Amino acid sequence: MIFCFGIAPNAYAQSAAEPPEINALKAEFLERAKRNDCKYLDDFTDRHVAETGAPALMAQLYALGAITKQSTAKTASDICQYHDRKTALRAAIRVYEAMAEGNANVTLEVMVTMALEGALGETGWREALAEAGVRPAMQDLVVLHLQCVRKDDQQQRTAFWEWMLADPKSNARFQFFDSTLDRYGRSPWCASLVGGANPETACYWNAVEEKVASGSQRLVISLRMRELKFEILGFPRTNALTESMIKYSEQIGRLDDPRNMVFFQSELRKLIAEACTQTLPSEAQERIRKRLRNGPARSVDALVAAFK
Repeated sequence: MIFCFGIAPNAYAQSAAEPPEINALKAEFLERAKRNDCKYLDDFTDRHVAETGAPALMAQLYALGAITKQSTAKTASDICQYHDRKTALRAAIRVYEAMAEGNANVTLEVMVTMALEGALGETGWREALAEAGVRPAMQDLVVLHLQCVRKDDQQQRTAFWEWMLADPKSNARFQFFDSTLDRYGRSPWCASLVGGANPETACYWNAVEEKVASGSQRLVISLRMRELKFEILGFPRTNALTESMIKYSEQIGRLDDPRNMVFFQSELRKLIAEACTQTLPSEAQERIRKRLRNGPARSVDALVAAFK
């Protein structure tokens, strides 16, 4: 599985910035993989998959092969597969969550996505993770259900974006975002949504994350949410969030403090919640409140336990 993407992942590449023993470990791992030394790879993964650091990432990426769809085909370059599929799923979830707490390269995102699709389904893996309380999946669903608003060539705008794009002071409309919505609505991300885009679903998962994240100082920003944040900066309504963050940073004394981004993300959830309140029918808001009393319905432990 290690070479099934055509390149060795960065996790296995030697680096002058890392200690010699780590580079030696990577070289050993790659050599054993080339020789299809499955026992060594399994034993290494068993020891390190639940840890942190370079050896852990090497183990986690190897484990992904056990649940990635392509790994079911026995080819010369893909003989070794990690023996514990449940641990492989837990590793995939751990890497997916870690990507929302730092910077992730494209190769890593592709590998994790393919593994989660293979384990939980191409069109339902985010929903399964969100139901298990995984915050990055909740954020991804919020973004996708808000931005995947175009079907075929329709130009129907949602009430959510009409409210979000309006300047509350002048009532002028921020029109430049329309082309972004048109483009995003036809993207591959939108094809994976169960039942198509639905602002009510976005509002529900935004409310669930607010419930789960309440009081937490852990910075969690999924890749899709990170993209949305940069796309909507400059809107009249989001300008107010930026100003609030600057005031908050003055209170805590540092602009580069990670708490600033935690604060901004919290304020963004509140802005989305306000848009939901302003634009969703009362019946939809009542459905969200009823669902919120019971959600999320599962845990990661329960999800992994049920996986075969």
